[in-house]
Amino acid sequence: MPINKHTRDKRSFKRLLHEATRLKVFEARQVPLVPNVCVTITDEALSDKAHVTFFQLDWSFNDGGTYKICIYTPSIGNRANKRYIQGIVDNISHALDIRFGHDCWNECNKQLLETWRPLSRFSYYVQIPNFD
Repeated sequence: MPINKHTRDKRSFKRLLHEATRLKVFEARQVPLVPNVCVTITDEALSDKAHVTFFQLDWSFNDGGTYKICIYTPSIGNRANKRYIQGIVDNISHALDIRFGHDCWNECNKQLLETWRPLSRFSYYVQIPNFD
């Protein structure tokens, strides 16, 4: 039985993130009645190893979707490994360039690093066309 386009786009985006970063990727969901807070459905994302979560904010059958990406990396003391995080962001950007073309997607609202032990989090948003 074929899956709907909305689900296929989320799965394709998850696969793209995994192939670009070689990290585990988890889909997050929004906390009811609390805007801008997302949690993962599984406890696996509570791992102390580097991983990526994503949340689909909106999606259009014709225009594509907006996704929030959170990159979790181990903290070194009380500091985030900024070079490692930038490398992951660059890999994701490169994968999106290859998949959609440099001018067909954009990113915004890169948030400040949040550092705690054992992980640090870096978040940003991407707007991409639909997967074909």
